[in-house]
Amino acid sequence: MYELCLGDEPVTGVIDRITARACDAAPGLDRDACRRLVALIFTVRVRRTHACGTDPACRPTATVWRGGAAPGRPTAGWLDLDPLALPAMFAASAADLVAPPPAAEERTALEVRLAAAFRAVIRSVVFANPSCGRAAVCNAEPVFDDLSAQIEGDPDRPDRA
Repeated sequence: MYELCLGDEPVTGVIDRITARACDAAPGLDRDACRRLVALIFTVRVRRTHACGTDPACRPTATVWRGGAAPGRPTAGWLDLDPLALPAMFAASAADLVAPPPAAEERTALEVRLAAAFRAVIRSVVFANPSCGRAAVCNAEPVFDDLSAQIEGDPDRPDRA
């Protein structure tokens, strides 16, 4: 499995950095729609329990992409079977948000730029940990101060909007 290691940066900061890079890489990309896409990726792939980052089993062991070392900072589980494919999946969806739509012969290059923009940010926060999600402590109670409330605000709790 993999771990999301943000350190002191809020998840919204990572989402904003990905959005900014993607919009720089693709003029015409709808910034709000791109941010919603990135936020969706994070909300469906992150699970955090009270054990995350506090137990020895919750420490990343390796970087996913070349370069860099596994950090010793707070973590959350990153539920993704193949994070290496995620930038391309993001790019294919984000390219559909560009106006005007790119010509067929330009789309591949656009997707390559979008994938590179996503990967440039995510490579610094996603790490490998074969114990993540499998260790006994991973059955700890999920933290319900959940990610979606941090990203979008919680319509049921005005104090978080």
